[in-house]
Amino acid sequence: MRQELNLTQTQKLSEKMIQSHPLSDQKIAEKMQEKGISILRRTVAKYRGQMGIADAGGRKVYL
Repeated sequence: MRQELNLTQTQKLSEKMIQSHPLSDQKIAEKMQEKGISILRRTVAKYRGQMGIADAGGRKVYL
C-alpha cells in the first residue's frame, strides 16, 4: 500500500513538470517531503524508471 502511494505521488509530480525546467529526482523527493511523504532520491529514481520516465536531462526540451 505504501509503495503504491509513493508511486502515485511520484507520477502526479512527474506529470506536472515543466519540460523546459524538469525537476531532478532529488527535487521531487524534497517536494514529497514537504507534503509529509518520506521518500529517498533513489526511490524516486526507481519508480521513475519503472514508469518509463526519463531522468531530468532526458525530459528537458531545448527551445
